[in-house]
Amino acid sequence: MEVLTQPTPAIAPAQSAPSLSPRAGKRVDFLLKLFTVAFAFLAASFTATNSDLWLHLATGRLISTGGYAFGVDPFSYTTEGVYWANHAWLFDLILYGIYQAVGGTAVVFLKALGVTALAGVMLGLPLRTGGPVWLGVGCTLLAILAMSPRLLVQPQCLSLIMLGLCFSLVHVGGRAYKAIPILIALWVNLDGWFLLGPLVVALFVLGERLMGRHGGRPLQAVGAALRGGTHTFPTWLLPACLAACLLSPHNFRALVLPPELSPAVWSSEFRDDPRFAGFFAHPWRLAPFGRTGGYSLAAWANLVLFAGGLASFAWNRRAIVSGRGFVWLLFAALAAWQTRLIPFFAVVAGPILALNLQERMNAGSFLRAGRIAALFGSLALIVLAWPGWLQSVYARDRALAWNVVPDPSLVRAANGLREWREGGALPAGSRVFTTHPDGAHHLAWFAPGERSFLDSRLQLFTSVASENRAVGGLLGFLPDRDASVRGERILRDRQVAVVVLQDPDRQALGAALRTVAESPDRWSLLRVDGTAVAVSFNPAGSLAVPQFDAERAAFGSSRGPGLPEVPFAGGPSVPEPDPWWNLAAHRQGGRSWEADASPVFLRFFELQQGGSERSPALPLLAIRTARLGIAAHPRADDAWLALARAYLLRGRGSWEATAGSNLSLLRYLQHVQVVAALSQTVVRNPDSAAAHELLAGAFGERQLFDLQLYHRREQQRLANRAGPVPGETADARAERLARLAEVVAQLERTVQDGENRFLVHTHSLAGNPLERARIARELGLGNKALDALRKSHPDLYGVDGLRFLIDLLLQTGQIYDASILLERDELSRHPDALMTLNLPGSATDGRTWGYSLPAYHWFEFCRCAASGQYERAEAALDRIRDRLLQEERSETAPLTSALAFQLACESGLSGNAIARMHAQLRREILVERLKQARFMSVERADIHVLGGLLHLERGAAAAADAEFERALAIYGPLEKISPVLPGQPLAIRHREAIRRYAK
Repeated sequence: MEVLTQPTPAIAPAQSAPSLSPRAGKRVDFLLKLFTVAFAFLAASFTATNSDLWLHLATGRLISTGGYAFGVDPFSYTTEGVYWANHAWLFDLILYGIYQAVGGTAVVFLKALGVTALAGVMLGLPLRTGGPVWLGVGCTLLAILAMSPRLLVQPQCLSLIMLGLCFSLVHVGGRAYKAIPILIALWVNLDGWFLLGPLVVALFVLGERLMGRHGGRPLQAVGAALRGGTHTFPTWLLPACLAACLLSPHNFRALVLPPELSPAVWSSEFRDDPRFAGFFAHPWRLAPFGRTGGYSLAAWANLVLFAGGLASFAWNRRAIVSGRGFVWLLFAALAAWQTRLIPFFAVVAGPILALNLQERMNAGSFLRAGRIAALFGSLALIVLAWPGWLQSVYARDRALAWNVVPDPSLVRAANGLREWREGGALPAGSRVFTTHPDGAHHLAWFAPGERSFLDSRLQLFTSVASENRAVGGLLGFLPDRDASVRGERILRDRQVAVVVLQDPDRQALGAALRTVAESPDRWSLLRVDGTAVAVSFNPAGSLAVPQFDAERAAFGSSRGPGLPEVPFAGGPSVPEPDPWWNLAAHRQGGRSWEADASPVFLRFFELQQGGSERSPALPLLAIRTARLGIAAHPRADDAWLALARAYLLRGRGSWEATAGSNLSLLRYLQHVQVVAALSQTVVRNPDSAAAHELLAGAFGERQLFDLQLYHRREQQRLANRAGPVPGETADARAERLARLAEVVAQLERTVQDGENRFLVHTHSLAGNPLERARIARELGLGNKALDALRKSHPDLYGVDGLRFLIDLLLQTGQIYDASILLERDELSRHPDALMTLNLPGSATDGRTWGYSLPAYHWFEFCRCAASGQYERAEAALDRIRDRLLQEERSETAPLTSALAFQLACESGLSGNAIARMHAQLRREILVERLKQARFMSVERADIHVLGGLLHLERGAAAAADAEFERALAIYGPLEKISPVLPGQPLAIRHREAIRRYAK
């Protein structure tokens, strides 16, 4: 730290005595220091998902096995002749050694310990001068908070620690100067930001000269000032630091700017490519400050550091021309230029702010208030760091965790490419093009030897940036379609056999999928590995890789590449609601390639031609992969949402909608499946606007207006917060919000009218909860109907009320609550207690018909089918079929005997016309009753159809074919008897589809 040329005027101590004794004050100060390092540890303790980690691990593996040559890039086929100055080679080697020896948990844990040490170094700078602990703690907390978004497992994180150490050593002075060149010599082999070390020394030397030129005492280190020394910077220090920069295997070639500062990168076409927008982002955007996407405490901390630094230099003006003034100005300019450089600013800005302020303050000033503010502030930050809410309360990947997780889709895609290469499906000399650097990073580790077009080391690829842009335009990632011809030529010249479509931006990926779907003559779909979609540029005759066939994967015995069956036994149940205190529970869903694949299948289905006659193959695959994703991670809200959308598109957008139009049992089941999946989505992610919108539509169809109103309001809230959708003008957004507000207002009037009518009709029914619930349901007040029964004792509404309650719970998606009721001993042991459930069918030839099913087993089937417990669902269907068969036999036998007797009696009647007329009337009644009894056979056949559909959605085509065959065997004899066979068209079409691909 610099000592001012004139002593700072002492500020008179406060007149009132401090409320804490010196010993108690020391305890509080100790707690403040402890909370500071604890916060730093928690802020860096989150799952490592940055994809460049795998590139560093792959480099470390090559170094350790002797397959690495300094200066040569082993991961790309476009960098021939380009020298790669890999400053992080030592970091890569150490990272690989730790990962192989201990695993990813140790990697993240050690990174968190390093950040904790950095916090200690930053806190120690202002505390050396005897300044107030609360001031140093507050500034350090701000700095850690500001840098928290970039505390990744990267060489840059080590550079932050090195910068903090270098800044501290410059202040300590004396013998510490000798450690600075050693530090830089190590730094040059860890990261490309080692140039910051000599730069900090140079700025402090410059500050010393300027202050000396103005007649001031030279800058001195904090330790020297405390000892009364007057050490200046030795003349050898700066040359030694510069010489240390050459102590690298790359020698003078190591003296290159980092890619964030490289003029070649900034002048390339990467800058105009939205796929690399994050690399060039500046911090002066409104979104992190709360306009859209929620508040980011890290963004606000950076703003406070910037404004506080300016104010501190205005108050302590002599520090402006000091070394720390020049350091602050330089790093503040870098942070104002690029978001990625904010952490470097935070490392120096926190201590500088504390040093500037404490030189103008008395140690006892604001002592009590400062300690209280620092204590509660640090505790609040620790609480927010636990669920990962430092960047945003909507963050999904920053909760407390110590593990390394790759992108499951890219891992599967890399493994698939490696298998193709090893099996000879990819010819020698053929290459792979990944549309995003993340794909290249995963290839480097999971498919050793497979080279890519480019990755995140942009300084190596500036010469091919235009080629990358042309291929992006060809694929639809960029609006530049004029580059498509050039893109085709580039793919041919580069001998690209497989293109892996992948982008973290789902909208960009959707545009690429549209390009592939709309150009089947140009592109062939090879694999769908989650969000990584492998395609080839036609003609693909040189590839021994079969094209992806959705029909065969959905209906055939061969399930295609990477599409296993959903387990029949032991399927997942709907997870128990998380306790209120688990702040991050609904954010820790987890990812799987199967859950990522489901939206991709749905996107291809939406782009498919054919309208209502489209095949349900793609929705079936979407259901299957969503179920697999849920089985792996039951709390994954994106998998639940994809599952709901798949059921909706299957039931409304394919030929199942027309073929199953009379099968009301299927409509009931699909509604339960949809609302159950959507309800799980909003439980896990209350900010899912799509789920609220779909739930509002589903409840509106069932005339559950109060529930529809709730979700429309949530949709409106999220729409107001989210801002305009991509490409939407301000006027269009205003019009959209106005329409939504009108819908909400209309629903509010409807619900209010229902509430008023409910009060009128139920004022004398206080002791009859079942009747109150029925009236509420008729008025569209589903939630009030549920409350009427839930808040009453079961003795007041009996079996009928319990059956009504379970039915309403299923129709509103509350599967977990329905499961609690169905698993009660008194019901599970005596399922007949719920008696029968009457479900409407439809009108045929002017006659209405319906189903009469055992209520308990039907409810059990629906809740198991909605939660993916296929074995239990099949068992419930077996019990329903057995019950229907028993009832059919018990009723058919006496009716058949009575009809035979009646026919015998009619044959014995002769001339009596009245007697013959009465006998004929009695015979017609018996025939009608026999038809009604035989309709139970239709019900059994329909139940077989439902069983076949469940087997089909989990991928068991053979089991589904057997169920459809049983159903058709029952339907056949009934064609001349029953006026309607609801499930027959579905059974016929699905059996034909299955047998078409049976071989």
